Order: sequence, then C-alpha cells, then structure tokens
Amino acid sequence: MSGFVWEDALFREHFPKLIKIAMHYVHDMHLAEDMAQEAFVVFLDKKNAGELDDCGNIGAWLKTVVVNLCRSEMQRMRYHVERPLLDEVISVHASDQLPFAEKLPQGLSAAERQVLCCFYEYRMSHKEIAAFYGISEEACRVRLYRARMHCKALLREDDDDDV
Repeated sequence: MSGFVWEDALFREHFPKLIKIAMHYVHDMHLAEDMAQEAFVVFLDKKNAGELDDCGNIGAWLKTVVVNLCRSEMQRMRYHVERPLLDEVISVHASDQLPFAEKLPQGLSAAERQVLCCFYEYRMSHKEIAAFYGISEEACRVRLYRARMHCKALLREDDDDDV
C-alpha cells in the first residue's frame, strides 16, 4: 500500500475512536477533534523523521498521544485565568444595582447559576465549593468549567442577536 493510502486508511479507522477518547477528557467536540488531529500530526512528524519504524500497535500509540494532549490541555485550562467571565457578565449588563445572579444569561440552569455565584459573587475557592456541594474538588472544577462555557456561549449568542 502506498504511503498516502495507508495513512488515509489509518486515519479513517482511528480518528472516530480518538475523538471519543478526547471527548471523555475535554467535553468539547471541537477541542476533541483538534486533539485527535494533533495526534495524527505528531504521528506523521515522527514517522517522517524515522522515529516510529518499529511501532507495533499504532492505535494504542495514537490513543496514548491523544490522552497526553488532552491532559496537557486540561492542565493549561486549569491554570488559565478564571476571572474574565465576571468582566463579560458585568459588561453585558450596565446596571450595578442588579445582583450577580440576575446579570447571568437566562439559559443557565439553577445549578449552573449557583456554582457561578459561589465562585464569582461569593469568592469561594474550588475547595470551599466542593465541600458545600459534597463533591470532590476536581468535580467542582469540572462543574464550574462547564457552567462557565455554557454561560460564555449564551453571552456570545446574545451578542450575535444584538448585531
């Protein structure tokens, strides 16, 4: 089989599996696709450099690369400054008289509103929020991340509707 045909078949076989694995970690379809594509870029770079001559199980190697890429991305997101959402919410609603919870977009669930209020309005740490809800600190981070992403998406929709 020629190089391109073999690589195309490899891509078609493993890409959907790699997206599923990445989705398990990053919970975002576009980011999961990026992670899977990046794994293939790493694979092709290593293959062209001659570093993968005796790679026995390419599927397992690609899965390992995707998991490592996802973990790196999660680490990067964890250390990313977590306060900009507060500025977005406040800038959308000019009135300082409204409580923070009322400044949040309407499409958020009650649980999302609560976790955002705990973090931004009451300035609770992840550890404090986790204790409040009786969950692990990592689960708290995930809840807050998902609520933040949902809020940002709703704010973007509001901005698009205004234009």
